[in-house]
Amino acid sequence: MQIVEPNDDVAVPPSRWTELNPRRLFFPLCAIACALVVLLIVGCWEFYTYTNTDELEKRDQQIRRAFKAVRPGMSRHEVVQLMGEPRRQSTEFYLSQYQGFEKEYERAHSSGSAYYLIWNSGFGITYAIGFDTNDKVTMKAFGGS
Repeated sequence: MQIVEPNDDVAVPPSRWTELNPRRLFFPLCAIACALVVLLIVGCWEFYTYTNTDELEKRDQQIRRAFKAVRPGMSRHEVVQLMGEPRRQSTEFYLSQYQGFEKEYERAHSSGSAYYLIWNSGFGITYAIGFDTNDKVTMKAFGGS
């Protein structure tokens, strides 16, 4: 049996776990930071949608009730008082989607409307009301996904 004496000239490499190397920690720390940012964003979005769902439902119910009250011949002013300010005004009829609402598009095309006021509910439903050149209601339709 051979006995080996400690020699000060021989360098023993340190264990990789005993040495704190910032370069080795960079990737794991970045991954953890990115995960925390993603969780924060998702959490904020969930909180936002959760807290605003009641308001969206109320707004949707208001628009739906007002839309039912709109009648041909009503003035633009009366409609805006009922429905609130529209999201946009367009010379072209528009609903959230075309497929499934072809009849509404045909009706709008033959209605003689000069322009349309368009409202969106918070749940993907679009309400469109057509007006003639005298700002009187000529047709109304709603649809969406």
